[in-house]
Amino acid sequence: MIDLAPDIFDSIHIMAIQRSESIEAVISDLIRKGMMSEGKKIIQRNGFPLFPIRPNETPVTSELIKSLEDEL
Repeated sequence: MIDLAPDIFDSIHIMAIQRSESIEAVISDLIRKGMMSEGKKIIQRNGFPLFPIRPNETPVTSELIKSLEDEL
């Protein structure tokens, strides 16, 4: 038996209704997804998370931000 906080239980209950699944199935799915994402490390610089740049995307630089601010 698991003792969940009321707000967590309510959220899971709503998800179960939306998915037409049991509460147990939703909890298992959420735990499985959480465990799978454990291996992914969040890289930080100066306390801010860094996100990978997709191919063909322009990185956001300080210069880009300054030029956008100048346009305002």
